[in-house]
Amino acid sequence: MASASTMERKLERIYGSPDAITRLPYRTVVTIGNFDGVHRGHQALLTRVVETAARLGAVPTAITFEPHPLAVLAPDSPRFRITTELEKHRLMEAFGIQTVITLPFSKDLANWKAAQFCGWLENICRLSAMVIGKDFALGHNREGDATFLSSWARTHQLELETVPDLVDPLTGSKISSGSIRRFLEAGQIQEAISQLGRSYTISGIVDKGEGIGHSIGFPTANLSHDPELVLPREGVYAGWARLGETTYRSAISIGHRPTLGGLSMAVEGYLLDCFDNFYDEPITLAPAVWLREQVAFPDIPELASAIGADVAKVKAMELPAPVW
Repeated sequence: MASASTMERKLERIYGSPDAITRLPYRTVVTIGNFDGVHRGHQALLTRVVETAARLGAVPTAITFEPHPLAVLAPDSPRFRITTELEKHRLMEAFGIQTVITLPFSKDLANWKAAQFCGWLENICRLSAMVIGKDFALGHNREGDATFLSSWARTHQLELETVPDLVDPLTGSKISSGSIRRFLEAGQIQEAISQLGRSYTISGIVDKGEGIGHSIGFPTANLSHDPELVLPREGVYAGWARLGETTYRSAISIGHRPTLGGLSMAVEGYLLDCFDNFYDEPITLAPAVWLREQVAFPDIPELASAIGADVAKVKAMELPAPVW
């Protein structure tokens, strides 16, 4: 069993290139990946890591990469991140991970041979066991697949555990970050939520904005959010907003605000029954149900009327409760 001191550890974050990280003072059970979204498949993997580490008296550890490999290998990719790095770490900690090692991803690192990566893991991480997904592979050209790793682990007298894929009962598809991105881009929020195992959220700081919403009776929280985050299909959604410790129903708009001639993507929420001044405050929006397309209305009064109708729908709906 894990010692009391191990079980009480707070999340330790280690950043650095592989040759700059010193040997850890404790043994580890490791899993490796991008963990974008920390979806239900990732959660099953992390849970197994924690269980195995408790059995072996080791520290449950995740190794991940920044920037996201897509940003290096496909720099012209559209928005693709489901979670920010900070949110990813928060979720990993919630599932019991106690050490996160973040390696700077580069083309040089992508060219590492599988044996080189495994040797580094065994030496620097004082490896007791590895936990991988069924399709996991490391090293150049994915040469370090499950067959390679199984042989390597036996040779080095280490445990290797493989966690099977999860199939989402709502969609019938394999749970993956790619599937979640596609659901979001199609505006299929409930399908994305089903694979995430929690609410899909967008967090940021409230900008003052242009004050249009306030002038027409619907002051909105305009989010300054991470520009790498994949956003749902443009439209108006019913959902939730969390401001401080309080959760509010919210009408959420995601898009270019065509009535106002917007040129950039805007994310904003009208918080029902919230009368606070929330400028410059951190806020999290959780769209839950698609309401309508973004529409270019002929004038501001028509826009105000449409927003009023949206808010009335949100107020009357039986929305699924948020899971933050």
